[in-house]
Amino acid sequence: LHLSTSGRAALTLPWQERTEDGPPCTVVVWNDSGLAMDCGDAAAAWCSDLLGTPARLVRATESTRRQPAERWRGTV
Repeated sequence: LHLSTSGRAALTLPWQERTEDGPPCTVVVWNDSGLAMDCGDAAAAWCSDLLGTPARLVRATESTRRQPAERWRGTV
């Protein structure tokens, strides 16, 4: 995963096959909760600095499958 924006150093994170090495955390996206893995302190610092507020970057675990509501995805 490569994060970049103008005026700041880019951050590249390893993004090989997803593993579930550390403890998962619960996240909420659009009123739907699931498990996610934290991407580490370097990613958190990069995102927090960019946003101007404390933030963590997470990725969904393999066990978390989220089907969007039909009103957003249609009948696909």
